[in-house]
Amino acid sequence: MKQHNICFLGQTGYGKSSLINALFGTKFMTDPLVSCTKELYSVSKIVKIENEMTMVTVYDTPGIGEFSSNSVYQEYYNYAVERADHIVLVLTLDRTDSTSQDLLESILPYVKNENVRFTIALNKIDSGAVGEKEYIAWDTENNGPSDDCKRLIDERFGTIRKNYSEEMKFLPFEIVPVCAMYHYGIENLKERILK
Repeated sequence: MKQHNICFLGQTGYGKSSLINALFGTKFMTDPLVSCTKELYSVSKIVKIENEMTMVTVYDTPGIGEFSSNSVYQEYYNYAVERADHIVLVLTLDRTDSTSQDLLESILPYVKNENVRFTIALNKIDSGAVGEKEYIAWDTENNGPSDDCKRLIDERFGTIRKNYSEEMKFLPFEIVPVCAMYHYGIENLKERILK
């Protein structure tokens, strides 16, 4: 049986565990106010990928930036990345990327699989405020981002491409907009990471 390992990374509160739950039907603990992932967790499931049964192991890592240094959790990040066939970095609309970029630079030596793939999941796109600008983010009738939100997503795509293309060695990468809460974009992300 084939093995496929997926590592999720991202800052505290970006919704990594919620996203994994939406993708794989897992029951990782989540709380919008408190960081729940304090250790490295993994779950394995047998799924069909391209007509072949595959053991998929998903690693849920503690949040980046919870402490002044990532060194508290660095061993967890290194362990998960070393085994990864696919790395998913979870970002949001209204955040800076420097902490995530710093972590990616620190884990580069641990990427052992030269064919590792990299995807950025732009989560929490249902947020009603970016910076000081408030707007209606979600079109509830169509269960998707509003036109204003789509413009912000396009702007964020540009920033992400600039920040990660110039400095990171994980190329090429794709950005997938998702909202775990509304189950938006989940199938697109799942298809991407299970290719």
